[in-house]
Amino acid sequence: MKLKVQELNAESFAQFGQVCVAPPKIKPGHSCDEFDWWPDMMVFDSIKGQYGAGFSVAKKSPFRQTCSERHMETPEFLLAVDGDMVVIVGPPDYPDEPARLPDLSRFAAFKVKAGEAILMKQGVWHYAAMPLKEEMYMYCIFAKGTSDKDNRVIDFPAGEVLELEM
Repeated sequence: MKLKVQELNAESFAQFGQVCVAPPKIKPGHSCDEFDWWPDMMVFDSIKGQYGAGFSVAKKSPFRQTCSERHMETPEFLLAVDGDMVVIVGPPDYPDEPARLPDLSRFAAFKVKAGEAILMKQGVWHYAAMPLKEEMYMYCIFAKGTSDKDNRVIDFPAGEVLELEM
């Protein structure tokens, strides 16, 4: 038996699952200078509830960070699709004080190459990944609704900045 290869789209694949295209053809849920973000592009069930796969276009910006965010109820999976990126992370200290930052000296920066992925533990501090080219695509998976219900963005104390040394 021979099978004809079909073009992948939401309609042709519907009986088998979901499709997420890069970049999406709809308006992002959030847009700023550093990134465009489409949360929950695909939603799937897990033992503890639903997870959402989101899509982001990371845009070239200065290699510095003045804030960080974390999610107390879900780990976060990031996959660099078509370019290398740098992710700044901080330890998941003070789980009983979700808005309390650890000392900035405890943060670290990691290069994630195209095709590589990371899974951050619950409560790990981070912010938008920084592409090493003009813009790049990445996928993010965490509990459905995290962007709205479990996202704490905290500015660093006045004058504090994390800058990358390449």
